[in-house]
Amino acid sequence: MKVDTEVLIIGAGVQGCSLAYQLSRRGRRVMIIEKASIAAGASKAAAGMLGAQSEWEGSDLFQEFALESRAMFAELVPEVEALSGMDVSYVNNGMLKPVWNKTEAEKYQRLSGHSYGAKWLSARETRSKEPALSEHIHGAWSIPKDGQLRAYEWTLALARAAEANGTVIRENTAVDQLLEADGRVCGVKTSEGSIKADEVVFTGGSAGARLLDEREFSLYPVKGECLSVRLPDAALEHTLHTPEVYIVPKKDGEIFIGATEKPGDASTEVTVASMQKLMKAAVHLVPGLKHAGIERFWSGVRPQTGDGLPYMGRTSKGLWVMTGHYRNGILLSARSGSWMAARIEGESVREDWKQLFAVDPKIRKGGVIHANHA
Repeated sequence: MKVDTEVLIIGAGVQGCSLAYQLSRRGRRVMIIEKASIAAGASKAAAGMLGAQSEWEGSDLFQEFALESRAMFAELVPEVEALSGMDVSYVNNGMLKPVWNKTEAEKYQRLSGHSYGAKWLSARETRSKEPALSEHIHGAWSIPKDGQLRAYEWTLALARAAEANGTVIRENTAVDQLLEADGRVCGVKTSEGSIKADEVVFTGGSAGARLLDEREFSLYPVKGECLSVRLPDAALEHTLHTPEVYIVPKKDGEIFIGATEKPGDASTEVTVASMQKLMKAAVHLVPGLKHAGIERFWSGVRPQTGDGLPYMGRTSKGLWVMTGHYRNGILLSARSGSWMAARIEGESVREDWKQLFAVDPKIRKGGVIHANHA
């Protein structure tokens, strides 16, 4: 069969662009097709936290994957920035998880010394690191290796770096259906004609789930709403994370505040009630934010799976699937891209991770309980 490209990727979010970059640097001919524009969905809305030790409890295998991904950014970011000519505002500023009561404080104190460099800080130690925090906190769990970047810029930089390696990106090209030959997915029919490929990879969000077999996949939308502010004088140094709110100070002084979680909601509007709730939680944690000027509001729809684990594997019809990363898409993008590229290339990869992220529910195992952000 004559093909138009070796690997065809559906979706130009952070997963698709990361995979394209990793495959193109291996010399593969890659094409991305995107129904809108690069990073138009969840990747544009994300806060960009690289929270490998803050966002979940549950599978140790999943945390190993997340920790490997976090560690890759220190070398991967300058490599991608050099090829793309972009600055993604990467900083390794660390994260603080302040707690409000003695019970939570005791839980983290017991974990000290057993959590990949994270440690417990007393209230005094915490406020010496971040003086803007409320005087009512009982202390904080300090995660010094959790960094952050700008998610939209990171996704766009991956796309530009992939293009520099020869990847073709076709925006405003919607997929109408998957094409099959001899029971195997071999391409797609789009609004502009058919495209054939040796390998086809679905990296879209929940809106594109209609292309997948619903008997194999449990994928649904979760809307998140955010806002950003600026403080005229005071500056925050660390990313702050509690069950009610996260606060992410960017290099240029903009401060991201998020995020609501609305399962099953694929709408894009931002409500007054949601912003009121986030601002109240943010000011409770950092009182000085009541003097901040509001910059902007936005929302994004993140793809979530039934068990909280992303799908990264191959269906019985040969379609590669890479979706459902939910709140951790930016964090996992580094390792997901390289790991899936290795799988598509036929390289040896860890069997336990293959089972953890498998498409087949009979093979898939594990599960993750994500942090709750009301």
